[in-house]
Amino acid sequence: MDGLSRRPSGIYVARLTVPLRLRALVGQTELIASTGARDLPLARIVAGELLAQWRRRFLDLDRLQTPMDIDILRVATGSPALTSGTGYLPLAEAATASGIGEDSLLRDAARGRLQLFARLLRCRGMRVPFDALDRNPEGGWDVPQPDRMPEAAVEENLTGILQVLDSEEAAAHLLAGGSFCAVLFGIPNDPQRGFAPDQALALGRKSIELVAREVESLRRGHAMLVTQEQIDLASVDRTRQATSARSHDHRPLKESIEPFLSDHSRPRGDEQTRRIRDACTLFLALMGTELRGCDLSRDLMRRYRDDLLPTLPANENKVRLIHKTSSVTESIAAVAGTDWPRMSADQQLKRIGWLAGWLEWLGREGWAEPSLIEGIAGGGHAGRQATERRRSRKEQDKRDPFTAEELERIFSASWFRDGHGALTANGTYRTWMPANTWMPLIGLYTGARLGEIAQLNLEDIWQNDHGIWLFDIIDGSDEDENGAPGKKRLKNVNARRQIPVHRELVRIGLIDWTERLREAGYTRLFPELKYDKVKGYGKSFTKAFSRYLSGLGMPRNGRKVFHSFRHNMTNKLLNELDAPTVLAKQVLGHERGDSTTVNTYRKDVTADGADSKLVRLIDSVNYNFLGSVVAFDISAGLKAVKDALDRKNRGLGAEED
Repeated sequence: MDGLSRRPSGIYVARLTVPLRLRALVGQTELIASTGARDLPLARIVAGELLAQWRRRFLDLDRLQTPMDIDILRVATGSPALTSGTGYLPLAEAATASGIGEDSLLRDAARGRLQLFARLLRCRGMRVPFDALDRNPEGGWDVPQPDRMPEAAVEENLTGILQVLDSEEAAAHLLAGGSFCAVLFGIPNDPQRGFAPDQALALGRKSIELVAREVESLRRGHAMLVTQEQIDLASVDRTRQATSARSHDHRPLKESIEPFLSDHSRPRGDEQTRRIRDACTLFLALMGTELRGCDLSRDLMRRYRDDLLPTLPANENKVRLIHKTSSVTESIAAVAGTDWPRMSADQQLKRIGWLAGWLEWLGREGWAEPSLIEGIAGGGHAGRQATERRRSRKEQDKRDPFTAEELERIFSASWFRDGHGALTANGTYRTWMPANTWMPLIGLYTGARLGEIAQLNLEDIWQNDHGIWLFDIIDGSDEDENGAPGKKRLKNVNARRQIPVHRELVRIGLIDWTERLREAGYTRLFPELKYDKVKGYGKSFTKAFSRYLSGLGMPRNGRKVFHSFRHNMTNKLLNELDAPTVLAKQVLGHERGDSTTVNTYRKDVTADGADSKLVRLIDSVNYNFLGSVVAFDISAGLKAVKDALDRKNRGLGAEED
């Protein structure tokens, strides 16, 4: 047993076990020496000196028999992981980033050149002032049992990075191949107090983290001793040993983002492309903008997932506005130690998911090792939270249909009762636009998605040769004269479809309204809606409709939204009207069947007359209370569109987008 023991004579002796690897050199299994003191405080001082001398001797012997385990090239070039400002690195990751082997780093820690840290997760223990504890012979503290702690100790469940107080002794234990039993830690932001876990923690190499800047300082010291000849020889050796090494793995990963986004067999929408680009950029902002493929590892990915993403503030753009920060790392620092909400587990998983395709591509194209993300994307604390939520909530419960009572409230607004909204004191329409009337009505009677409705052109509402008015849900119909893609988009190819215009929409005046819009020179059904490059034409209406539902007293928990009209239509078709599944899927814009035969050879049902299956199905959708919705006021609608366009461009006016 290491430390201090008392002989029957009352004299204290110092004892230290010789590491197994050094016993042949030392010739003993344990070092024992008398302190010559019967007084405990004096014995502790003497024993502390003896133990320190013995450990220094062990380190000298280690240096004699152990070659320096360094990677010349990595020591010479360094890694952004050591300078990105993220604070701490796991031991293995620090070794990879610096080119200095784990054993060498631990030997430096044992010599007092590096501090050791451990990351605890919800560890129960006591925060106790150091001056309330007794010192032991080795210069540390005697830690009593939890029930005998000083009165100044405070119980706590602690999560975070803590300092291993006796780093030299801990490093010696780890070098010997064992673990270190820690009973007291330092708290970096509370230097006057320590944290004593209720149970001693056994720390192995995987538990240890180092300060990145301290490791970088060591690397620079080694780099100053490396000659150009050593670098040249190491480069030749690296090339010879790694004939299969990738040519790109030393290039900055930031150079790979655009090639990745453009090298994709399935075209992405603008919004999806933006999300993936932002996820890649966020990763590099937190891990180092000059990070290279050879710097990536599965441990590094776990650290990003488990340690860095959870620190990201929710609504980071608001943090920038309030705290005047200019980067995500500054925003993290600005809210550290505050109750500002952090990014949700779902949002963390989304960002890891958006990152996954990039990492897989890097592996295929030789920028990095393959399988970096396999098994990591859905794991960690965020993954466990998401799994638990999936177990407790079925997928179809994410959105609820509106109840009959809720639909009556929605369609009881003045613009449904009077055909128009209210004028302001200045004689303009500001709180009402035609979209407020027609978007919900079309959503209710078609089940179409909000974005599909908001982007409708007037030419998308037309009468076929059989006299049936149709909504043409298509994309790409608004290419410019040079053939550049337009502003319309659909979720997928299955979303292309034709839906008969319900007789109630005709009664309320939709066809007459489209004719007057054409006469007024407009091309879109909702010229008042502003176009957003990411969200399309539906962005502004989404916010307005959410505010409207909130004003009706509906909780804004994500369950009742515009998409709920789609669920109402689904229930009508499948549950009330018992429509064939394939026909219901056609109306809703889903994949038509579950087999290749159905999807390949079966054509959509057409509206070839009032008695066709499709027309009869749509006209069978009935909401009794909507009989109170009066005809649309076309004159008021045209004025409201003009007022909305006049407000665009900061009141200077603009044409329809």
